[in-house]
Amino acid sequence: MVWYCASSMGKRIDMTGHRFGRWLVVSYAGDGIWNCRCDCGNEAPVIGANLRNGRSQSCGCLGREKLKEQRPATLIDETGNRYDRLLVLRRADRDPSEGVYWECQCDCGNLTEVRGKLLRSGHTTSCGCKRKETSAKTLSAVASAQTGENHPRWKGDDLSYTYAHVWVARHKEKTGVCEICGERRYTEWANRHPDRRHSRNLDDYIEVCKPHHMLLDGHPWVKRK
Repeated sequence: MVWYCASSMGKRIDMTGHRFGRWLVVSYAGDGIWNCRCDCGNEAPVIGANLRNGRSQSCGCLGREKLKEQRPATLIDETGNRYDRLLVLRRADRDPSEGVYWECQCDCGNLTEVRGKLLRSGHTTSCGCKRKETSAKTLSAVASAQTGENHPRWKGDDLSYTYAHVWVARHKEKTGVCEICGERRYTEWANRHPDRRHSRNLDDYIEVCKPHHMLLDGHPWVKRK
């Protein structure tokens, strides 16, 4: 049967009830569009020209079935193959339209599904644990590289006045008793060896009251008893 468009004949040909591939025309929707029902049960509006020239023959199920029929012939069976930390166990149960996925067991024990081409290209070599380990090692290496003399703010063995007190407070616990006068009162950390400035040796620091701290620091208005 030859179909003519409305513009060439001046009259629309009713296609209701006619079949085009898997489409069954149900009714006219207007503007050259027809409501159709596919053999699989799906319903959708379809442009009349696409029905007549064969461009549209189903809701898409026909193309998916043809793709599924073609894939077994070109499928590469990866079962039993190893890709770095991944051992391929079986083909994953997925919709063929998503691609071919394989269920793999990682050396760490985790199961994961990986697309075949990502295995063969070397893009995916673990369940993700390898990337995490690499990141952890990198962070550890950076942290190690920035400690002590490698730190960009390293100024030798001396600390600043403020940080010296913070550093000592983190490593030594106060008793509330001055180590010079023996009185229980508010105490601070002071370096018993002024010539060593603000050293990193914890043994250089003693717990003293405020007057003795000022005395050790050499304030002129504090007199030694």
